[in-house]
Amino acid sequence: MVNHKGPLKQDLMDARANPAVYQQVWKTPLWKACCASPGCCVASFACLYCAAYKLHKRALYNDMSRYICCAGTCPCSGRLGESQCPELCMALEVFFCFPINVSTTRFMIQDQMRIQNTQCDNCLIGTMLICNYLACLCSIFACIASLAGMPGSEAVEEASQLINCIAQWLWCSVCTCMQVQHHVQLNERDRTMGPGANPMNAPVQQEMARAG
Repeated sequence: MVNHKGPLKQDLMDARANPAVYQQVWKTPLWKACCASPGCCVASFACLYCAAYKLHKRALYNDMSRYICCAGTCPCSGRLGESQCPELCMALEVFFCFPINVSTTRFMIQDQMRIQNTQCDNCLIGTMLICNYLACLCSIFACIASLAGMPGSEAVEEASQLINCIAQWLWCSVCTCMQVQHHVQLNERDRTMGPGANPMNAPVQQEMARAG
């Protein structure tokens, strides 16, 4: 498993935005992923963490010797005892770093199958992130208003709670759709490609460019 750091990490980020390199599309679009596998949708929504753990492990072909914390995206990755107890490390990653776990599962699938997000996928994911940033800012503002005793601070607090509620529901919904999309794509991968490939290979075009 390749540790995505430095120039290689940037190469992969650039490649994912290059349709000449990542020419494939997801088996099912994000906006209708839940219709493609209703059972997985229910299971993922009921237990996001369990679904994330299972899908990340499947992305590694159930070979935990390939596991590195956060797929090598953090400075401490590879130095947290993953080789001694990968299952426990992944469980802790899913619980404490859930967004990173889901994102790196997505990147692994994209890197292996050369899949590019559609504009609709990017729009849904971007909307989810913006709403969560907005909810965070509103919470900070409501806290400051309350501490400062500003007029109307109660109304600001209620508005902040409403925005937080909307952001959380959006977060859970999009994450569920993402995990169903991953599930469907992994089924397609296992059906067409079979086991054994390295799920984190860099694109050949990028490797050749560096070699030159």
